[in-house]
Amino acid sequence: MAAYTLDGVRQLLQRVVSSGTFTKHFEAVRVVSAGDGKCTAEVTVNENLINNLGTMQGSFSASLVDVISTYALLTLRNVRNVSVDMNMSYVDKAVLGDTVLVEATTTKLGGSTAFLTVDIRNKKTGRLLVKGLHTKHLLNNMDYLGNKLESGATSAASPKA
Repeated sequence: MAAYTLDGVRQLLQRVVSSGTFTKHFEAVRVVSAGDGKCTAEVTVNENLINNLGTMQGSFSASLVDVISTYALLTLRNVRNVSVDMNMSYVDKAVLGDTVLVEATTTKLGGSTAFLTVDIRNKKTGRLLVKGLHTKHLLNNMDYLGNKLESGATSAASPKA
């Protein structure tokens, strides 16, 4: 299976939203671009995404790091993957009505591990809100949706150094 394109990433997001789980809150997320190991999305903070202090919930920010960085990875290699480490630095806050930009980049793609970075910024001011680091283990025997791949075949673009 080929790596995901922008349309493919958007279809994945719709699949996630319609699953009826926690990820239904991703209905507010719009994927703006995807390709070459990067994915950019935006979301306007609504009442479903804020905590009791009126700011975007930290766990939603962490979920954005998880999901959007996964999509960045999938634009290089369509492979089943699992998170092994995530780190978030919460630098500033987003409040109700703010639009945030989520920019994910695959910084290193190896044979069985991927390293990704994510910046969540206020779209209007450009101010950094969250810095995310994400490490993923790649299960190279399956594509992202769980279909078995032929032995030795990976749905890959060239690994990034």
